[in-house]
Amino acid sequence: RVTEVACNIDDDTGEHLAWLAERLLAEGALDVWLVPAVGKKGRPLNCLSFLATEGDWRRLADWLLRHSTTFGVRHHIWDRLKLARRFEQRATPHGPLTTKIGLTTDGTVLKEKPEFEEKRKHWESDRGKA
Repeated sequence: RVTEVACNIDDDTGEHLAWLAERLLAEGALDVWLVPAVGKKGRPLNCLSFLATEGDWRRLADWLLRHSTTFGVRHHIWDRLKLARRFEQRATPHGPLTTKIGLTTDGTVLKEKPEFEEKRKHWESDRGKA
């Protein structure tokens, strides 16, 4: 189970919203996202949402109330089904790369995906060699 916390923010900058999202992740949120919308009186706004464990959501919601312009948040508890995960190092022409593997409860591999941040480091080092 996870808790989704959400609020609408119509009076903040894009830079500060990006900082809020980054900090929420650093503080322990499982995921954070922003969705543009139109609110009361036709005002553009952003819907800021995050997922947290049932034990962390109140602390993170309090952090958000203290560091953002919102006056309130909503929360909802969700049941969640997720794949089991394991990580493997794979050899590539650019060096080792961590790959995330998603498995069913019986161990069947359904998905494999290289870790993006490691791929990006490989791309950036290749660009520096050109």
